[in-house]
Amino acid sequence: NNRELLGDNPFQLQALKRYLVDEHTIFFKPKIKSKYSDYENYSGLPWKLLLWKDIVNYPESFWYAVSRIDKVRRKKVYFTKCSNRTLTTAGWTFITPFSSNTKYTGVGAQDLLLVSVVFAGLSSTVSFTNLLITRRTLCMPGMRHRRVLLPFVTIGTLFALRMLAVITPVLGAAMIMMLLDRHWATTFFDFAYGGDP
Repeated sequence: NNRELLGDNPFQLQALKRYLVDEHTIFFKPKIKSKYSDYENYSGLPWKLLLWKDIVNYPESFWYAVSRIDKVRRKKVYFTKCSNRTLTTAGWTFITPFSSNTKYTGVGAQDLLLVSVVFAGLSSTVSFTNLLITRRTLCMPGMRHRRVLLPFVTIGTLFALRMLAVITPVLGAAMIMMLLDRHWATTFFDFAYGGDP
């Protein structure tokens, strides 16, 4: 038998339970009477971390979650691969004949990549819009690049933000067009119907 779950466990003794939990000797306010379902052993005592053998036995400890991580990992793999486990053959550049057709890249990882690029573009748009407006409103009256010698980093950052303002909407639109080609039978990237792969 497992000795950690027997009566000689310090945290299982009725005396400790009476003094520390029922009579609230240590706590400033009464402990909430919570009953975990499907568990026999549970404790709200902060002293449970003193002994290593007692850490695993309580469901609210970190190591109890670690011991159950295998089941969660299986669910996570199923979710990220999206049930058919088709690999992404389009690469990180999203080569359009492969990324815009579910025949080459199945439903799953490629769709998550396309959606993530759209969300990254939205966050980038908010960021560079904030910085460009801040620079415009806080700039000195009459300051121009040709009149005043600004630091190179400042000018480079300004040009990079302007390039992001031009490129990011186009990139997000391309990702949405790929999603439409994959799931709603449009032909933006299908050369057989006049599209541009």
